[in-house]
Amino acid sequence: MDKPTVLLIDDDDARRKTMADGLTRFDYEVVPASDLASGVRFAETLTPSVVIAPTRLLAARGGGDPQIAILEALATIAPTGGRTTALLIGHDREQLPGLPDHAHLLPVSALDDDQIIHRIRLAVVGHLLELDVSSDLRSLVGELALLPTLELLRGMNRLQLTARIELIDGMVAMLAGRVVAARAGVARGIKAVCRLGRRADGPFHLFLHASGDSLWSAGESDQDAEIDMPFTDLLIRAIEDAQVPLPDRRTWMSLRRDINTRSTELSAQQRRMLEVVARCGTVGALFDALPASDGKVAEALQRLVQRGVVSLHKARAAVAVVTDSTADLPPDLAREYEIRVVPLKVRFGDHTFHDGVDIQPRDFYHLLETDESHPETAPPTEAEFLEHYQSLGEHQDIVSIHISGKLSQTLVHAHQAADNGLVSIERQEGREECALEVVDGGSVGIGTGMLAIFAARMALRGEKVFAIAHRLRSIVPRMHLFFVVNTFDYLVRGGRVGKARAAIGRLLNIKPILTIQDGEFIAIDKVRGGRRAHPRIVDLISDRVDPKRPLMAAVAHAKAPVWGDRLRTLLGERFDVLDMLMSDIGPTVGTHAGPGAVGAVVFQPSEEEWPLLAPLTDDELAALEG
Repeated sequence: MDKPTVLLIDDDDARRKTMADGLTRFDYEVVPASDLASGVRFAETLTPSVVIAPTRLLAARGGGDPQIAILEALATIAPTGGRTTALLIGHDREQLPGLPDHAHLLPVSALDDDQIIHRIRLAVVGHLLELDVSSDLRSLVGELALLPTLELLRGMNRLQLTARIELIDGMVAMLAGRVVAARAGVARGIKAVCRLGRRADGPFHLFLHASGDSLWSAGESDQDAEIDMPFTDLLIRAIEDAQVPLPDRRTWMSLRRDINTRSTELSAQQRRMLEVVARCGTVGALFDALPASDGKVAEALQRLVQRGVVSLHKARAAVAVVTDSTADLPPDLAREYEIRVVPLKVRFGDHTFHDGVDIQPRDFYHLLETDESHPETAPPTEAEFLEHYQSLGEHQDIVSIHISGKLSQTLVHAHQAADNGLVSIERQEGREECALEVVDGGSVGIGTGMLAIFAARMALRGEKVFAIAHRLRSIVPRMHLFFVVNTFDYLVRGGRVGKARAAIGRLLNIKPILTIQDGEFIAIDKVRGGRRAHPRIVDLISDRVDPKRPLMAAVAHAKAPVWGDRLRTLLGERFDVLDMLMSDIGPTVGTHAGPGAVGAVVFQPSEEEWPLLAPLTDDELAALEG
């Protein structure tokens, strides 16, 4: 691997020497420059990974407005669009709201030398792993849909990092490139690594180990290593385990009544497992009770099922939930709630993909940024909807929630399938005719996704299809969605914004903030610079809700995990957020929004609504499973 290059521009000789000495310990190629002119020349020929420069030195260029001078100097030493990260040495109270996304303020007055070196190294590691630095310069932020767990661990091993990654309900600690500890719910060690290796989505933070900090987690003292396995062997174990399909954790297990758990017809291992099965009840409890990986447990359980010793029973709600891929539901969450997602199509030239099926956000954004043709989207056909309705309607009623009818023909085709196809949905003998309600979500993206999750939770709580649909329609006008795009380019390509307006926006670094009103996009505000957009979105939300009442929220981003994380943090600081969902903006919505877009949707439930819409408690899940 080539050495990463750090361009260090500073006219403070002592500080420049201290930083250069500290960085060369990590085998980085450090290029010092004592003035801006020399730094510009080096930047033009080296393409450095990270550039460090004092704001004072950049602001002095040209003698005009300091803010403009800083931006102009940045454009020469760290152009927007490349992979170079700029760290500007300044003071903690310095205001630089117009900085581009790849530039960060390094407040030297608030940090000692070791802390400054640590943050510079964090930016270098981020460059090598293609991760972004968090807005507070304390961690790297990523998204598993763009960089899966096992690929992330492989990159960390290649760099021989001593670091910790934190995921939703999980953690992995690495010492000099070797995994030494892992957590995933109640799972520990190798079992936890295998479980995390299955994660398909969700944000993560990577923390480089610093002197005096715990490698394990904040507030926890370092412990002895609980994983003692060569990294390659551990990686192979996790990859193999991920190939084994798992039954839903809520699946209920029962033993054959006449089975003798001490029968010699069963192996000793199978007899021990049956004893645990009898105690656990559900597959999830069985996974958590046994030390083997979930894949190994699933294989052993399947052998018992095939022998007829164990039966599996999945609790099924009386109402099935259908949505479309514009809802941008995280795949793991859609599976958990058994929400049927009907994909839209995305066309790149002669190639047609099904959103979320044969193209995922990671590959889509690569194509979007490199393919000469702009993608086109197409809704599911009436026949495709009917196929899903028929497969579900045999046993369940259906509520189908979709993108605003003013933004797509998807809703029209869903209505056509519902109107023309119900007569062909055959129920088992003795069952009533299938009831099917199609709901206009009046939104797009995770706004629609949140409604689908609400519907699934109500269904699991026993609400009937007409009551669910009525409740959803009452919620739609009280949901508030705001998002900001990073560039006008994709709105222009899709015909949503004129070229002249886009050119002015790019020139002035204007970021438009959009919302949904009466089912259609409208521009509600604009700001100069992306960093101003996220606080402004929170302000706009605050104008529309009661800040004293709790709310439910979701944040979605298009290949911009740092901005998604920042918006989530700002919402948490301003409001009492009872339920927070994080999601990627998928191919259909991403076609128009483009990479870098980020948005949030919020809803304030009434006291009557909260028990219906809240995440299910353990007691509720246990009652369903029983």
